[in-house]
Amino acid sequence: KYDKVKPEITETKIEGTKGNGDWHISNVSISIKANDSKGILDGYNYTVYDKTGLVIKERTYIQKIETPIVIEDDGEYIIHIEAQDQAGNTSTTKVVEIHKDTEVPTVGIPNITEITETEVKISVGAGDETSGIAKYDYYLNGNIVETQTEGICTITGLTPNKEYNIYVRIYDNAGLYKDTINTPIKTRGELKAPDIQISGATRNGYYIGDVTVSVRDASDTDKTRVSKIKVTGAGSERTITGTSGSFTITTDGAYTI
Repeated sequence: KYDKVKPEITETKIEGTKGNGDWHISNVSISIKANDSKGILDGYNYTVYDKTGLVIKERTYIQKIETPIVIEDDGEYIIHIEAQDQAGNTSTTKVVEIHKDTEVPTVGIPNITEITETEVKISVGAGDETSGIAKYDYYLNGNIVETQTEGICTITGLTPNKEYNIYVRIYDNAGLYKDTINTPIKTRGELKAPDIQISGATRNGYYIGDVTVSVRDASDTDKTRVSKIKVTGAGSERTITGTSGSFTITTDGAYTI
């Protein structure tokens, strides 16, 4: 018996649940097809490397060509496969890359800071050891409002004095995601410069009798957080409790209120 002809790998088929990009999100099996035109096909050899080229599984011989290579652990692998015939001839090396991640990201508790009338700042920590974090989707009251590639986001355009529920959906590069806990917040009420109205009888640009000064909060009643209004420039300093009030100037003089 004489055989010096190398067998040939005709197909390598990767089976498993696809995620995003080149990632699989389930166990992966690699089936091999080969032929040998002059001899008798025996099996195959395979060696597994990590993505840096370090051997993590030494060259292993599988006698039955129909036996698949099964990848059960998460990670990124480079697999070298050689078909072998009964004479010991081996094919050229077929290289297969496998990227496998079945674990959702780990997420922290959102930190909500800098709440104003119309803005809120959200920061959240997250990690994924295998495929890494791809994006952060920020949700308000169940609707996505921002997508970022980092865990810090300032959301603008909010309504003053309104309650919101916030959570962040964090995706890894394999397409798996996990939501943070739902966090309720309430924006602050508006603070605007108060309206001032002055009334009284006038002649030639002067008030000639008592002058009534009315002060009113300029924000909408359902958006304000005003509890008092301070008035200076009309004699002694005055504090008007609530969102509106008035007082009377009876003493002659020039005033800047």
